Parts: sequence; structure tokens; C-alpha cells
Amino acid sequence: MNRFTIRLTCGLLAAAMAATSAPAMDTGASDDLKRQINVAGKQRMLSQRMARAVCFSAMEVLPASQNMIPTKARDAFATALTGLRNGDANLDLPAERNEEVLHRLSAVDALWPAYRDALLAAEADRSALPGIVGQSTQMLKAANDVVMALESTVKIEGSLADLSRAINVAGRQRMLTQRAAKEFCLYAAGVDAAQQRAALQATVDLFDRSLEGLMQGSDDMGLIAAPDEMLMLQFEHVGQLWEPMRELFQAAIDGGAVGPQELKQVAAHIDQVLKAADEAVWFYENL
Repeated sequence: MNRFTIRLTCGLLAAAMAATSAPAMDTGASDDLKRQINVAGKQRMLSQRMARAVCFSAMEVLPASQNMIPTKARDAFATALTGLRNGDANLDLPAERNEEVLHRLSAVDALWPAYRDALLAAEADRSALPGIVGQSTQMLKAANDVVMALESTVKIEGSLADLSRAINVAGRQRMLTQRAAKEFCLYAAGVDAAQQRAALQATVDLFDRSLEGLMQGSDDMGLIAAPDEMLMLQFEHVGQLWEPMRELFQAAIDGGAVGPQELKQVAAHIDQVLKAADEAVWFYENL
């Protein structure tokens, strides 16, 4: 499914959801919030994408493609971090005014220089890979706090609250693809293998539960079911792309050896899942 096809249903879906929504709201403000949650959610993904790409590069897996990812991801992360605070016309972001969101962005600002330096060190020297483990987790938590602060600015029940939550969780799926690949690679690199196996199990489980919740609805996650057949088909597409990756991840979780072929398969195909998950977020944002 491509964006042109998805766009055809957005107007009808928006009208249908608006009809069941309670109070009227400022359309411009709601569009801004959806956009902010999407971009802040991408920061979570980028925090893990940088670490994942550095690990694959250090392991000399598909170097022609993997070596280009860290620089692009660092630049995108830094640009969006500034844009989320000050606004960015190119990213369609307004300047932030909410004090709690600004506070959470400051926490990311504080962590960013050290994390960037650790990534650069690991790029230059494989022996520095352990240094990115804790920092990538700290950065992910801080970036997630920004998303949660944005979502909490919704003061009413109804379609905007439902969409904000769906964008958050669907956007988190993007991050989980990259986190799983990172943990898989670090396990293969011998960086605290037991910890990486446990972390990878948690990541795979969360991806699976979230995908089911996005499709069928989940009271525990605060999710409504996919509001349209085309969106349901998109999530099914995500699941189809995820399954062969999941099998490789599960083998590692079970303690199996991860060699060059398995690493190449993940490096070559995990971004297909990422792209498909991103399409679902785009659909929600444009309702």
C-alpha cells in the first residue's frame, strides 16, 4: 500500500471519527500535536537506529549501506531536537510552549552530546561498542518522555486523544524494529550476550503485543481498533514483513549462534518493516 492509496480514505475517515468525537477542537492545533508526536516518536527510533547502524558497521555487515546510516541519523536527530523546541517549517513543527514538554526536551539535550560522542567512538573502534549500550537506553527513555509529555497535553476524550495514543504506539513500532536489530547485533558481537537476549525478548514481545493492539484494540494499551480496512491491511503487511525478522530474533533469544549470514539478513531487511510501520503512522497523522 502506498501513500497515494492511503490518502484516498483519509477524508472519509476523518469525517467518520469527527462524527463520534465529543467537543469541537482547533483543527490547526490538533494537526500540530499529531505532527509533534510523530516527529518526537521518530526521535525514539533514531536513538536506536544510530546504535544499531554503528554496531552493524563495526561488525562489517553490508558496510556500503550501513556506514552511511549513522551520520544521516545523527543529523536528523539533531535537527528534529531543535525543531521540536523552536519550531521548524521544513518539518512542519510549531515552536513548543508547554513547560513540561520543554523540560523533557532539555533532558534529551543534556544527554545528546555524550551519546553522540559514544557513537562516534564506537564507529572508530569496535572495542568501544559496550559504551553505547547504557547511553542508548537512557536516550531512548528521555526521548519517550517527550512523546508522553506531548500526549498528556490532550485534555479531552474523543478522536484527538485516540489518535494521539495510536500515533504514539504505532510510532513506537518504528523504534522497536531498530532496537531489536541493535540488540541482535550486540548479542552477535558478544556485548553482554545474556543481557541482550533478555532485552531482545522484551522488544519482540512488545512489538507483537502492540501490533495486535493496533489491529484489534487494547484496553491495557489504551488503543482503539484499526478504524479502517485499509489500515488493517497495512498492519497485516507490517506483520508479514516482521515475521522472518522475528524468526531470526527468536533464534538468538533461544541462545543460537548469530553469524554473518543472519546479520546480513537483518541488516538488509529490517528497514522494510520500519518503512511499513512508518506508513501506518502517516495514515493516523493525516486523519
